[in-house]
Amino acid sequence: MLTEAATLGVVEFTINRTSIRTQELEDQLSKYFPEVEFVVVRESFGDINEMIGRQAAVIAERFIFDGSTLAISYGTAVYQTIKAIPVHHFRKMTVVQMAGVEGATNPEIDGWHLVKICAERLGGNYQYLSASLFSSTPEIHSALRSDKKNKEIFDIAKNSDLAIVGIGSMNPENSSVVRAGHLTFERLEHAAKAGSIGYIGGQHFSIQGDPLPVLNNLTMSLDLQFIRDIPAVIGVAHGASKVHPLIGALSGQYLTCLVTDDTAALGIIKFLSQNQNLPEKGASSRRLRNKERTKKRRKAIHTGEPASISILGKGKNVR
Repeated sequence: MLTEAATLGVVEFTINRTSIRTQELEDQLSKYFPEVEFVVVRESFGDINEMIGRQAAVIAERFIFDGSTLAISYGTAVYQTIKAIPVHHFRKMTVVQMAGVEGATNPEIDGWHLVKICAERLGGNYQYLSASLFSSTPEIHSALRSDKKNKEIFDIAKNSDLAIVGIGSMNPENSSVVRAGHLTFERLEHAAKAGSIGYIGGQHFSIQGDPLPVLNNLTMSLDLQFIRDIPAVIGVAHGASKVHPLIGALSGQYLTCLVTDDTAALGIIKFLSQNQNLPEKGASSRRLRNKERTKKRRKAIHTGEPASISILGKGKNVR
């Protein structure tokens, strides 16, 4: 009976090994970023993407409820996270694509496919961007940004309750956008010289976490300023090439949780111990308000009572 139930997706089995995580590294990272929840897994335990995905799925489960909105980017670690999220049968859940189609060599890890399989696991509906991650000209980009459907999708994404994102590297050998043919080695090198240390959904940022508009003006994805306002953002990335991108993402306060490996964690700690002059950014007031919005909506759904909730402090009511 258990075998049949597992085959049907009614039940799932998880073996939790406490030794898979390194509490000491998690505690050290928390000293630098006390507002962020850290999960550090040991790279030596097996398939690192799968392990990170399973750990991230446990975190995501805390924020998912019927009526919530989940925004996702793209990438292997994001795919593994979605695969590991337990099956639900929600009716009012919304999964939204927050970055355009990357054109990955493996379509399974691209955003348009991920929102579909995620919605199939959770229930509810999904919204996808019918646009490439990068526009070829400013005119095309402006037209796509002005498109009514695309604007609606970005509005849904910026008001999501949870986001699961990968963090891109400036190392050409580890850059998914280079592999997908969106950027050449030369353009990536140009972005690095312009101050980019990494990107989320194609949106570049500096080591201090500041967005770089000159590099993001052709990118079809949710702006970093809106990612910073989402109540819960789980970042999934690992390896030595992600050390600097993760420092930038953490410094910019784009993440509320980071699931990574011990290699990246050690690199982050070493860098921060030698460079303690990174400016501290204040907490996003919109993120705090949005957390309250999500909390009230979740409570209202559980109790069955209508909730009048202010979105982004603008006074718009949602029932």
